Amino acid sequence: MDQGVVRKEVAAMRDMLEKGCETPQERIRIIGVGKAGCSAVGRIVARWQNRLATVAVHTNEKQLSTSRSPIRIQIGAAVTKGMGAGGDPDAGRQGAEDDAELLRNVLVDTDIAFMVAGLGGGTGTGALPVLVKIARDAGVLTLCFVSTPFDFEGESRKIRAERGLAELVGIADITVVVPNQKLFEVTDGNASLKDAFSQTDEALSMGVYAIWQLVSRHGLINVDFADLQNLAHHSGGACRLSHGQANGPQRAGLAAGAALDCQMLGREGVAESSALLVSVVGGSDITLREINEITGLVPPKADVRKEYHSHYMMKT
Repeated sequence: MDQGVVRKEVAAMRDMLEKGCETPQERIRIIGVGKAGCSAVGRIVARWQNRLATVAVHTNEKQLSTSRSPIRIQIGAAVTKGMGAGGDPDAGRQGAEDDAELLRNVLVDTDIAFMVAGLGGGTGTGALPVLVKIARDAGVLTLCFVSTPFDFEGESRKIRAERGLAELVGIADITVVVPNQKLFEVTDGNASLKDAFSQTDEALSMGVYAIWQLVSRHGLINVDFADLQNLAHHSGGACRLSHGQANGPQRAGLAAGAALDCQMLGREGVAESSALLVSVVGGSDITLREINEITGLVPPKADVRKEYHSHYMMKT
């Protein structure tokens, strides 16, 4: 893509954020990388259109053209000829390095970058680490949301995903992993392949949106950029993310229980955490009793109690 076009689109996106975002000082980008990443970000765009600055990055020109993101960046045309990385992470990495300047342009005036990708293939596995390094060099807080392959996708794809994940954990501020194989526990293996990947997209997009809400909207007790940096400092690079929602008179307990028992992430992830960031989102009728009930169900370990962070964001 022509750099001049990208610059104009980025400028338009910045203007949109300054006019429409409730906290414009916290400049956020949501970037999908590769097929899975662009698909998940497309779901975000379709569901939450206002105040979201989304970018699609891909080596495959045809797939990129179908993206709903306002900014679409094709990388690696000289390497892949617009046909995709063919499952080769080296091709994805080279494509990102060749077009590093385009990626830097997108990250100008950015505080936080949410990056979404599927690991095991070529573009997501190879290009995402390059994008993370570019962002980190620019002082951007990097939050990566990635999925890992099903076992039936083969050993070579699994190995590529493991290598890509190990690299990400070493360089990203926070990495949240959604294992596709966990879908068998959720669906008993009866979901169609299309529905299974849709559930992965849903898990990734909900994770991104949940944290985007934390730092982009005002609450009675607000979570800000410094809180997220503090969580990143204590995370060691890898995090788990879960959410639950409920209505009715028992909503507090039901929502907390759903979040703690999320099969895609596992209850042990909360119990073993060294730092926790809890967000309670409710209407103007939310009560102190409900907040107390929710936090009382979260089981922090005694030796990390000082690193436990509770934040309540209540939207009306």
